Amino acid sequence: MFFKLIKLAFIILGLGFGYNYISSSVLNNDNDEDINFERVRIEDILQHPREYHDQHVTVSGTVVSSSTFIWSLFSLDDGSATINIISSKGAPKEGQRMTIRGKVNQFFKVKDKEVIIIKEI
Repeated sequence: MFFKLIKLAFIILGLGFGYNYISSSVLNNDNDEDINFERVRIEDILQHPREYHDQHVTVSGTVVSSSTFIWSLFSLDDGSATINIISSKGAPKEGQRMTIRGKVNQFFKVKDKEVIIIKEI
């Protein structure tokens, strides 16, 4: 259910304001040659989102759901927790193991519900 909510928000954002926001600030690939990507557990990111906001991280896990609209949206589970990944590199298959290097962002917040994503670089 939560992934469906994320997917719906992803589609809505992709249709209006979000298209400019996502393409400029979320999917705008940083030059990663000089960036230090800290390897972290997904649970740590979700428990301390303010500490990781705008930080470059490396996470590894299994793809548990995957979808493509304008960009790819998939969920990655490392055994400690699950986080959503936005990528311009294409959608992986469910069950695929992968390592993602990216930047942590707050995708949106509604009341006490906060959606944290990693923008793949």
